[in-house]
Amino acid sequence: RYGIDTSAQIWEDPLPVLVGQVPRWLQNTFQSDPHLPALIRYRFAVTGTAPVKQDVLVTAEGYAIEPISDTPANVTFNCNPSEYILLIYGRLDQDQASTTGDLRIEGNREQAAMFNKWFKGV
Repeated sequence: RYGIDTSAQIWEDPLPVLVGQVPRWLQNTFQSDPHLPALIRYRFAVTGTAPVKQDVLVTAEGYAIEPISDTPANVTFNCNPSEYILLIYGRLDQDQASTTGDLRIEGNREQAAMFNKWFKGV
């Protein structure tokens, strides 16, 4: 419904299950980029009913998911679990969600926008 109603949120009950499916989703949707010059560290700081604290590291050859470290991130996404799922699944307009305050992006905006280039949503 988000495609026609940007105020739509995912019902809270299935959020823990959906959040648990993210590693599999990322694995199935990753598209490498041999022209990526350096590692990009995406940090997810998700608070709420299904919290997530993880880094997704993208390189030219692949990606890895790890717990948040002391290493600074290139991009940090701060949001609730519903926005996180919409972002991961390629359904969230980052600019609009940032304007409404549902998503707070820290760091390089161009690299933030590239996340869904490597992880293609449907």
